[in-house]
Amino acid sequence: MEKIAKVLLVLMLTVALVLGTVTTARACTGLLIGSDLTEDGSTIITRTEDLEVNHNKIYLIHEAGKYKKGDVIKDVSYDEEKGYEFVIPHDSFRYTSVSDTTPEYGIFDEAGFNDQGLIADMTVSASCHEKVQEVDPYLDGSDESKPIGFSEGVITTVVLSTASTSREGIQLVANEVATKGTAEGNAFVLADKDEVWYMEIYSGHQFLAMKYPKDKFSVFPNSFWINEVTLEKGEESDNYITSKDDNYIYSKGLFETAKKAGTLVGDEEKGVIDLFASYSEETLSDSNKSRACSGILSINPDAKVSMDSQTYDFLQDAPQRKLTVKDAMNFTRNRLENITEEEANDRGRDSLYPIGNRNTMESHIFQIPANASKDEPGVMWLTLGSPLVQPYVPYYPNQTAAIPEVQNPTNDPEPGKSHYWTVMDTLHMVEANRKDMMEIIRPEVEKLENELIAKTDIAANGDRTEENKKDARQAFDLLNDLHGKVQGKYDEFLKDQDYTSVFYGRRKTADFTNMSIAVPKGTADTYLNLSVSPEDEKSGKIEIVDNYGNPVEKLANEVLFSLPKSAFANKPEIKAGDQAVELKEDGDKYTFSTDQTAFTYAVAGEDAPAETSEAPAEASSAAPADSSSSSGVPTWLIGLIVLGAVVGGYAAYKNSKKKK
Repeated sequence: MEKIAKVLLVLMLTVALVLGTVTTARACTGLLIGSDLTEDGSTIITRTEDLEVNHNKIYLIHEAGKYKKGDVIKDVSYDEEKGYEFVIPHDSFRYTSVSDTTPEYGIFDEAGFNDQGLIADMTVSASCHEKVQEVDPYLDGSDESKPIGFSEGVITTVVLSTASTSREGIQLVANEVATKGTAEGNAFVLADKDEVWYMEIYSGHQFLAMKYPKDKFSVFPNSFWINEVTLEKGEESDNYITSKDDNYIYSKGLFETAKKAGTLVGDEEKGVIDLFASYSEETLSDSNKSRACSGILSINPDAKVSMDSQTYDFLQDAPQRKLTVKDAMNFTRNRLENITEEEANDRGRDSLYPIGNRNTMESHIFQIPANASKDEPGVMWLTLGSPLVQPYVPYYPNQTAAIPEVQNPTNDPEPGKSHYWTVMDTLHMVEANRKDMMEIIRPEVEKLENELIAKTDIAANGDRTEENKKDARQAFDLLNDLHGKVQGKYDEFLKDQDYTSVFYGRRKTADFTNMSIAVPKGTADTYLNLSVSPEDEKSGKIEIVDNYGNPVEKLANEVLFSLPKSAFANKPEIKAGDQAVELKEDGDKYTFSTDQTAFTYAVAGEDAPAETSEAPAEASSAAPADSSSSSGVPTWLIGLIVLGAVVGGYAAYKNSKKKK
């Protein structure tokens, strides 16, 4: 029963988080730097994997033959029963990955090496123009008559398990998308000792892959970025075309689909097409513009780009100096300081949004040396969790083990035992008072990171497991030390400082954006956040929660709530339990002071949602079959409502994991 109650609690918290504080998954940012631009002649491939806070990632090693010939890899990220399936054509290769810890919601292996020397960095999510989707829609299950297509949930697993080279991996994906479709838009990079390929999957069956040049760099947040290209037909296979110059692999319907949608910018007879203009969403969001602009300028401060730019060239020219892996690390920590004096807003994604943000679950940088080989294709610099508060550590394609803290799959916060959760807990505390906290963290992180860069030979041979374990242990020990120092400052802040916590909503909770609480010093021993759980358009719950979404039970002082009037059609009725809260009007806000932490709201004339027990499973199992709650509602009906919330939360949680 204790286990069941714990599962129910986790799922019920999931409902609140998904409907309240969890934001859209589309905030990843990629960076490609050609070898001619780097100091040591290495190619650099970088991505921050961003979805949400409190989402564990781990480093894994998958032995050869994990999947046998004929085995089926199934994607459950869209549908458990109807998800995309891939039949393994041969026993799988050995590969490494940076993976989710909830395979029941999708594998999401994301990045790694295989023993053939292939590097996979997959994916940055994107969506195509609405008119294109009308012609060639994503196969995401919305049309139940069609099977679900390829998605990020399994794409890295499929490619690293079965492809020997980057070109072979591109061809594999091209065949799958052409024949089975895709559930979503994506961009990604595959590389080996000989070639680097960048691919964009635009709509249900359309795509283009570019052999990446050595003398350019590219920044790609969540959109499609390839500008005008000229495609002269070369070899034509059953499912795709390779250009005559061998620089592109593209779908057979690439021109025709855009023509039917009325979005084609180019000249089909001449083989000219602007992919950004033909396939991207109609408007480039400020979130994408701010990351593209700040990212480009972080690599080349002389680039002619600004927030006023209507588009950003995918292939950017070289800066005046040679680049290093440290430039890529700094790129992942950029917080818009090179384009604005305003403090970056990690929570409100509809405005300017930084590359270095709170929702980074892991960040990796592949560094491919000039003399890369199949057996020694390079290194992967990795942070599990945000790179803002920790150093990058080198991981190797042939290592056979790792320290347990980077492989701890727990989804319960365990600072001190899990690398990810120690980072996450540190970052939560940093956000209470970023300026002062980062003065503690930044010098120590820089010192160790620079030492690791200086001593790491990215082209060395042999088993480097012990080298990685030593470096990872040193980084984790530093992280624990910083966590302790920050904890002390965090406790002082909560004890001595007043602060205001602001809520930023998404989807169903968007109207509650800028709801806030003014918190006097000494009110609680954790930073207070807000959660909103709508029941319907007119009623729901508002709660004060901690950094992990857990309800806060008690406050030492009253806090001042400020609710935007735009969240309600009419003046709402707010209750703490059975007690009505007196609302005051202050311009475009409703305000009230309280020392309570959980509230129901309902627009005047609507009943507030019923309160439920903190342990509904145990309460209902102990009650007689014909009993009723104190409200007169039968207990079996309350149990059914709770069960529906749990099932709904499970489905919503699965849906929230789909895109990164």
